[in-house]
Amino acid sequence: MFGRAGWIIPSLITVSLICNIMALTLPFLEIRQVLKQTVIYSLPHSVALLFEHGLWLIAVLVLGFSIIFPLVKIGMLYAIWFAPMTMSRRIRIEHVLKYLGKWSMMDIFVVGVLLVLSNQQTFVGAELHMGVYFFIAAIMISMGTSEAVSTMLDLRPELAKLPNDFKIVVCPMKTFGPKAWIVPFILLLSLIALAYAIAHDFLKINQALLNTRAYSILTATKIMFLDKSIYGIGACFGLFLIVTPLLRIATLAFTWFSTSTVRGYRRLLHISASLGRWSMLDVFGLALILIMSEGKEFIKTDVQSGLYFMVLAIIINLVVTGVIHMVAYGDVTKTRKRTRKLL
Repeated sequence: MFGRAGWIIPSLITVSLICNIMALTLPFLEIRQVLKQTVIYSLPHSVALLFEHGLWLIAVLVLGFSIIFPLVKIGMLYAIWFAPMTMSRRIRIEHVLKYLGKWSMMDIFVVGVLLVLSNQQTFVGAELHMGVYFFIAAIMISMGTSEAVSTMLDLRPELAKLPNDFKIVVCPMKTFGPKAWIVPFILLLSLIALAYAIAHDFLKINQALLNTRAYSILTATKIMFLDKSIYGIGACFGLFLIVTPLLRIATLAFTWFSTSTVRGYRRLLHISASLGRWSMLDVFGLALILIMSEGKEFIKTDVQSGLYFMVLAIIINLVVTGVIHMVAYGDVTKTRKRTRKLL
């Protein structure tokens, strides 16, 4: 269908597969504790330790999202691109894959928090190994490929001719009446909750012989950016926990107040949806739950207010998405029907 350009997708999928295999075979993280043996973790090893300690649910989550799902996703992407199937089934499979893709980053956030907690501590320490970087590369390439597949399928020839009423000029804030004000109100709440979640401490070290410190997303990101050995993890924190969520809110606000065609309006909603798939506060929240259970033998921590603001930001984010779709898509459909009658 896409000619020579179509070979870019399987090439990227293959690179992601190679990185995944390297991530599974190479060590992830080395943890050192005084009077205890140094432990070198790999993805399979961490799952085995979780099962040994009876943390069944957490072990299943890590096994499912960090080991099984990335390989299944690669296989399904190959199937989407090469296997004969109806276009509707192809699109349904691709939608499921792209919405679940970010959850594979859960283990990276676990590693990042453990690195921050052990930073500048005398009795504990942690060091990254190459497996982490191969895993990050595998997930990023896989997610990027999934977005590319989605875009290419949406631009397929049979969608080239869209109805003329898609050229209607609309401004959501003016078009959808008084109920449109609920969206900027929720967006403002989302921005406030996100700002508090980023700036307020989410965990505090509470263990004898260790420096008592509290960490927020912002301070954790700064610590990793200042340490060249873990700069890559810091970039993931900054991009997926700060920059992308803020960009998504800004994009939704621009979409709601700007004037554009229905086609342009839906394109902006598509961009905000893509940003939502790369915003990972919800994945980070689950990673913190793992830290408070799996990591308690490494460093004991107490929950701080930032974690509650994080949960609030996640809930409001889900609400604003639902409200926009409920308010906007219904009215766009009505607008199209009225336009057809007039024509």
